[in-house]
Amino acid sequence: MPGMYLYRLDKGNGTATNDLLYRAPDGDWQKNTTVKGPTVQPPNGPPLLAMSPDHQHIAWVLDGKLQVSALDGSHIKTVVAATGTLTCPGVTWSADSRHLLFQTVSSGGKGNTLETVNIDGTGRKALGTSAEGFGCSPGSVDGATAYVVSRSGTKHHLVAVDGGANPRTVTASWPSGRQPNEVVAAQNGSTRLLVATVADSASCGCSPPQQYVILDTATGQVTSLDNAQDKAGSSPISGAFTADGRVVLIADRNRGNGSSVDPFLTVFSADGAVLASVRLPDMELGYLAGFDA
Repeated sequence: MPGMYLYRLDKGNGTATNDLLYRAPDGDWQKNTTVKGPTVQPPNGPPLLAMSPDHQHIAWVLDGKLQVSALDGSHIKTVVAATGTLTCPGVTWSADSRHLLFQTVSSGGKGNTLETVNIDGTGRKALGTSAEGFGCSPGSVDGATAYVVSRSGTKHHLVAVDGGANPRTVTASWPSGRQPNEVVAAQNGSTRLLVATVADSASCGCSPPQQYVILDTATGQVTSLDNAQDKAGSSPISGAFTADGRVVLIADRNRGNGSSVDPFLTVFSADGAVLASVRLPDMELGYLAGFDA
């Protein structure tokens, strides 16, 4: 596995640590630093902190504000003081680490607006609005176009949202009997996305088994990842592309169905084969924070 950084939100015993861990190739996880983060917590626990892909900044939504800080939580800056309600608890970084994606309630409360902003607070722009609402995990390479799953009942569509009059459906050769459910990551300098898919009939209120694919948005070609390590399916927690096109995925084997989270990390080749798979260190939730150059 490549050397990588991991942001640990919870140790699994109810104790939030906000540690940034580092694992050298073939080494063990070691604490790099502890992120200070926000000093005020919302009623239901700590904000969902998002690490930039270049592991230089973190961002979060708190009290109607989108804020950014240095890696250790210092130099906090409000990037967006939202005039409307932010509809998702977190914020998403573009793959180039220069832009942030977030959602607000549209005028009249009849849908969600997906927006982008530069990390210095400039260039705030509405990319598109959906009456049904967008998923909370958009993916974007450069902040100009966001790819996100839009749901209407049990039917899911992957759409591109780029400031046009309407989001456009992305044509893709999804695996037979499956549809997109969540955008997990976008590859910097490419047209590829990591997407979680579910069965067409998956409509329960639970976390249905998911399978992962690499989608090239330029061609619609889909590459299914080898699920040999987890035949029962899983729920994505975090994922990213390495600079050479491999995929690193953190997923929950228990899928959040009333059981404690069982996170594991798997590295896939660009053609979808499993290269390595390991359990994460003692933690409840962990998010990929970056890789060695």
